[in-house]
Amino acid sequence: MSLKKRRIADVPSSKIGQSDEFIGVEGKVIETISPEKNGRVKLNVPVLGSSEWDAKNSNDTTLEKGTLIEIVAIHGHYLDVHSK
Repeated sequence: MSLKKRRIADVPSSKIGQSDEFIGVEGKVIETISPEKNGRVKLNVPVLGSSEWDAKNSNDTTLEKGTLIEIVAIHGHYLDVHSK
């Protein structure tokens, strides 16, 4: 009996695990983000298994709790966001 490798997804293997598909996902600030300190955001849809993330404002300005945001980049354990 021989074992054959099967594809888990019909997505090209070069795209599996890439995070650029989440650019533009929206959410809101749940812990104020300032230039000096990352805050937290809650996303409308989970990204890479989580709906809450540490975040930094890509414009280096303060985003207050409740501000609507959009993802502009993902850097490992935190997101770059900007206000909507």
